[in-house]
Amino acid sequence: HLLVSIASQMAVDMIHPPEQHKPDTPDFSPAEALEEIGDYEGALNEYLVIARIFPKDPDTLLRLADAYMQLDDPGEAVVYFKKGWSLINNPERALRITNRISGIYTRQLDDPEEAKRVLSAYIEQFPNAGECESVRRRLDGLEKPAEEKLTTFHSVTGMLEAPPIDLSE
Repeated sequence: HLLVSIASQMAVDMIHPPEQHKPDTPDFSPAEALEEIGDYEGALNEYLVIARIFPKDPDTLLRLADAYMQLDDPGEAVVYFKKGWSLINNPERALRITNRISGIYTRQLDDPEEAKRVLSAYIEQFPNAGECESVRRRLDGLEKPAEEKLTTFHSVTGMLEAPPIDLSE
């Protein structure tokens, strides 16, 4: 009986291979397949299902945010980027997400105040990270008044451009 059982299990495994994916980790392959053919709406729906099953998985939330970006919905994307960011404990990885969120707020949503809050949240969350200095510089850049930003030189030598205009006149 044991030999028949083993043989039948092997036959079944050949026809229908055993699940190679761990049940406690998300399987992104259906959503990735849809992304590959350009069906971002379908991929978004797949990621939403996965997010309901694995609500504490940052990768699922970040992929969901990327799908919203592909569908040109940055407002909804930042919601999921923030949720994913909150589940990340690695400062380097969190910095990439922080920069992405901050960039969306400054370039696409025209909300520099929220971009400042995001950068400040990174500094609060990871105060001893080596990356904090670059985040502080970026935060300082957002806090400069507009006229101060206009007076910087952009040429290699600094002498090829006309001098800045005095905006106080």
